Amino acid sequence: ALVVGAAGLGKSRLRHELGRQLTAAHPALRVWNGRGDVLRAASPYGVWAVIVRQLAAIASGESAAQQAGRLATTIGALCPDREVARRVAPFLGELAGVDLDHDQRLAAARRDPVILADLVRTAFVDFLAQVTADQPLLVLLDDLQWSDAPSIRLLDSALLALEDRPLAVVAFARPELHDLFPRLFVERAVQEVRLT
Repeated sequence: ALVVGAAGLGKSRLRHELGRQLTAAHPALRVWNGRGDVLRAASPYGVWAVIVRQLAAIASGESAAQQAGRLATTIGALCPDREVARRVAPFLGELAGVDLDHDQRLAAARRDPVILADLVRTAFVDFLAQVTADQPLLVLLDDLQWSDAPSIRLLDSALLALEDRPLAVVAFARPELHDLFPRLFVERAVQEVRLT
């Protein structure tokens, strides 16, 4: 679902209340919160980097080893399949700006941006497939108009690949979103609500 309204109409409050009420009504529901940021709009995967770092409770002042340890632990906890966890970890680290142990596939992919983007997308979708294997997931995204295009493409890929999984996304944005991302999610049967 996409909730569109001008600044000051209460989109952030609506997002907060939606998350609070659904969590109270459905204790098994995982809720991930993310937001676009005008300062990160040019950074690839900026929206998802923040979400992944929040999931792993990574603080910016921590050492690289601490960040890598937290991320590896979080991926292991959310991925029941250890082989999938091992395979996706380096690429989720790339997405989140966290260096995990040296991975030859990642090192090779870094030489070709198209291959790297493809492998990050595959890892992201596989990760969400694991996360939604035993629990429903709701992703609440605020200020989507300030998102970066790679984050939008990751989300679109996940919605397509995981349409049979308990995955829901509710994004909140200002009307200029449609100028920046025309035809956003039209192939995903998006439900748009316009606030007035």
